[in-house]
Amino acid sequence: HDQKTNAYSYARSGAAIVIEEKNLASSLLVSEIDRIIETPGEKEKMAKCRVSNPQKHNERIATYRKKNPDKIKKHKAKYYANNTEKVREGQAKYYAENSQKGLI
Repeated sequence: HDQKTNAYSYARSGAAIVIEEKNLASSLLVSEIDRIIETPGEKEKMAKCRVSNPQKHNERIATYRKKNPDKIKKHKAKYYANNTEKVREGQAKYYAENSQKGLI
């Protein structure tokens, strides 16, 4: 899955917030966590907004991926290139095998 697409999908539904990495500062993160915890009913509202129809959600993501294969491929390549040390050998092998099969 394209993590950014997933994140924004959940945010649009009200089930999550998105903080872009370029904007991520500890003060912002703490502020958002505090807001969620301290705002009456906010956690409950977010819980109710989670994807109620996972099949439909997955279909939207699949449609996006089909319409934007180059964007997805570029994003994945960039992620793996920038995080080589974090990607264990088994994960890399799993990704390679399943992406060739079109499963991910």
